[in-house]
Amino acid sequence: MIEADSACAPQHRVLFDFEVDFSNGGGMQGQGFRLDIAGEDIDDAALADYLVRDMRLLMVGAVRILDKRVIAEAHKRPRIVPVEIDAEALALLASAGLQSADLALGATHLFGIRHDGVLDAAVGIERCGDDAALLRSLAVAGAVRSRGLGGELVAHVERIARDLGLRRLFLLTTDAAGYFARLGYAEFSREAAPAAVAATAQFASLCPASAVLMSKPL
Repeated sequence: MIEADSACAPQHRVLFDFEVDFSNGGGMQGQGFRLDIAGEDIDDAALADYLVRDMRLLMVGAVRILDKRVIAEAHKRPRIVPVEIDAEALALLASAGLQSADLALGATHLFGIRHDGVLDAAVGIERCGDDAALLRSLAVAGAVRSRGLGGELVAHVERIARDLGLRRLFLLTTDAAGYFARLGYAEFSREAAPAAVAATAQFASLCPASAVLMSKPL
């Protein structure tokens, strides 16, 4: 007898809203969030744990799951692809208030997530010497925020950096230090920045001196 292939079994996704309180103050909310699940149901506690791990959140105090429902639907993890530095990509970065004047120099590689042909989110990596890189140009279109796309892109860049044998990622931010801290990044003294990082246009001129330098070992 030929048994049915388990890969053909119906797949399920859970749709829900959520509220997260962080132990160091502040919080975040999400509406219409979707996650792939292995079975036909998931309880709130397991879903909260899944959410924290999926978004790579740190310093989480409490998670509240709201308006949850499970639907039979094929899993749809976002497909991350290389992105050309074109008018669409530059417009997305501009909408997030990010500097892009140096992208034409070719040192940065962009990756993104598209839906129905539209670029919804993007991130860049700029190698800095033999063992470090700059994570930069992380932008998510306003209509699709709070869906975990930023976390997916950051994780993608981290995987690329590890595959390249790099030991540390750096980034500069003026208003998202809390977000990156929850993804495992910590403030790093600008005066102690490696020479190759300090020589980038982002560090040397494009980002203001008040921008926070952050780093994460890989």
